[in-house]
Amino acid sequence: MSRSKNANFVEAINHNANAMNRSVNATTKPPLLDSAGRPMAKNSPGNWDVDWKKRRANALHRSTDTKLANKHRATFWKKITKTDPNTGQPVTYTNCCQYYFDRSYADKGQECDEFPFASTKEGASNANGHYSVRPIAHQDNNDHGDYIKAFYRIYRIGNGTRFWIRITN
Repeated sequence: MSRSKNANFVEAINHNANAMNRSVNATTKPPLLDSAGRPMAKNSPGNWDVDWKKRRANALHRSTDTKLANKHRATFWKKITKTDPNTGQPVTYTNCCQYYFDRSYADKGQECDEFPFASTKEGASNANGHYSVRPIAHQDNNDHGDYIKAFYRIYRIGNGTRFWIRITN
C-alpha cells in the first residue's frame, strides 16, 4: 500500500502501519495489558518489513468464511458498560471505537476500522488482544475495503492463502 498512490484511503493505511509497528502499537486501542496492567507491544501479523526469517510465521491468511469475519467484527462491536466516575451511573458504549475514542465518531462520518482485517484468519476474535481499532473516515474505510477485495481478486488470494503488507510513501 502506498500513501501517495492510495491517497483516498491514507487514514486506513496509517492505521495499518501503526498496528503493525511494534515500536508504537502499544498505544493502539484496545490496549494489550501486561500482568501489571501496563500497555505492551502487540504482535500484529502481516508486516512484510519484519526480519525475513520471521516473515513466514508473520503472515496474514485470507479467510472467505463470512461467519468468521462476523465473529471477528463482534469482538470489537460488543457493548461495553462502565461506571461514569463523575456521576456514578452506568454508561453503555456500543463498541470499542465508541469506548476508546469519541462517542460521536459515527456522527462525524467515521467508521470503526480494524486490523488485522476481518477477512483474515488472524482477525480480532483469533488475535488474543493483538488487534487494533480506530475510527477513520467512512469513505477511507470503504475505499480501503474495495482495494483489499481487488487485491484478493487480482492476485488470486484464495481461502487460506498467506500474504503480507508493505506500506510505502
